[in-house]
Amino acid sequence: MDVDGKESRRAKTLVHAANTGLVPGDHFDVHDRLRGLLARRGIRPLLDLERVGSRATRKIKAAFDPNTTYTIELWTQSDITREAVLATLEHHFGLAPACDPGDNSVIRFAGDLDITVRLRNGAEVGVGVQPDPDQKKTDDALLQLHTNRLAREVLGGSADRLGAIVELQDAAFFQRARLIDPKPGLKKAFARTNRRLQCLRPAQLFTEPKTWPENAKRKKPEPYPGTRFGASTILRVASAITDCLRQLGRFGPYQMPVGLPDIEQVGIWLHHDGPTCIPMVIRQQPDGTATAYLPGADGSPSHTVPYADLPALLADGKGRIGPGRQQKQILAAFLVNVLGVGGAADSATHDRIVMVRAAGFRNWGWDWMQDKHLRPDQLILPGVEIEDDTDLPETIGPDKTPGLRIVRVRDRSSTMEVPRGFANDLDKHHPRVSGLFRASERVYYSVNPKSDQMQTPHGRTKLDPDIHTNFSVQASNPVPLEICVAHQQPDDDPAALATLVSLLRRAHAHTDQATKYPGVLHLCSLADEYL
Repeated sequence: MDVDGKESRRAKTLVHAANTGLVPGDHFDVHDRLRGLLARRGIRPLLDLERVGSRATRKIKAAFDPNTTYTIELWTQSDITREAVLATLEHHFGLAPACDPGDNSVIRFAGDLDITVRLRNGAEVGVGVQPDPDQKKTDDALLQLHTNRLAREVLGGSADRLGAIVELQDAAFFQRARLIDPKPGLKKAFARTNRRLQCLRPAQLFTEPKTWPENAKRKKPEPYPGTRFGASTILRVASAITDCLRQLGRFGPYQMPVGLPDIEQVGIWLHHDGPTCIPMVIRQQPDGTATAYLPGADGSPSHTVPYADLPALLADGKGRIGPGRQQKQILAAFLVNVLGVGGAADSATHDRIVMVRAAGFRNWGWDWMQDKHLRPDQLILPGVEIEDDTDLPETIGPDKTPGLRIVRVRDRSSTMEVPRGFANDLDKHHPRVSGLFRASERVYYSVNPKSDQMQTPHGRTKLDPDIHTNFSVQASNPVPLEICVAHQQPDDDPAALATLVSLLRRAHAHTDQATKYPGVLHLCSLADEYL
């Protein structure tokens, strides 16, 4: 607050000498300079990490059932955005359109995919919510009323599971217009009416540059073949379509490279909403079938549905474990059942790899996941509290957990728990490195390749104060994902398990971009949108 009692605005960015951050080469340069300075005080750098596997990228690919059909509702406010979506289906996906003779609002696309598009008017769906001028009702309360009205009066329930693409401005637009962003409410309204929502910013027609240098290295931009839109617009629309299909359950069996196990994959995700926790589990079988689990009142996985039905459960408030004396016991019972150990109802002797996001259990819920308590292959079940000054409780070895592998995944997050990583040999490859690197026998660092959007030249530097233009360039620095093989079977190779987890970050059905989390954990993170 300022002296007049009015709320002061905070700066959204912090300007410093390097502005958007150092480039990878600068980090390495600083490291080399510090090496000599700190050596005088007896401080030596850590040894370089060993790369696991070859430099050649081995991708895990997914196959799909060509006989599956999908239905998508297209809610648009402008004819241009509608045209962009239909053009993407025809010219990017290579599908043949055919209008329904009995209904001009239905278009069927046939080819490698079988998609039926239902055209809808999104003028009422894609608008912002007016805040209360008298401030008697909170924005959350108004958004909830808006959500209920949309579900009841505009959308209506659907007997069949549908996909939905809605033309919607981004959050910054609604902030400038002093409106409440409707997207969180739309997610719940569409999920409750048996629809899976994907939002799409309005499309714009291709505009040819007025001038273009004759000796330019880049090719002059042109419209995407067969359309009136630029390539970036078509690719953005294609991403929305594939993500919509992902929410409808478009999965397939993985085609594993030689040497990697083809086993069931389990993702455990714990979401905290104040004192309430929402554990989610997604299992993907080798045949591509994905199933979601939410806990019941007693901790059993009473809500078991296909992955495509998970948004509806979350939007209806299922799976939440409220605060109270029984909260930890309910959570522990659910996780033990999912692990399939002991006398759990889900116990079975089958090969499976369980991937757990560490951040959800940083403070409580599964003490064994914490660094100070984790002992490889000495499993301590969820719900067992571990005191720092006492001996470890009874542990469970691989002999009592046949087929079970547990991998802890830890991202960098805001607490900087995972260090950055750079190449250590400038003569052979660039400081921006990717791949899997061994930190210890059970701990590995997975670094994704640089994204296609990051086109900053590698030779740029921000350490030269005379080159002012470099201070504002965007820099792509590697953010490793820590992979800890916490529990494995006697004949397992931890490097093979870590390689599997690392490659699953680039084995998605809905995107070619590398993601922060692997496979089923990434699906769990996306389900957070419906909470």
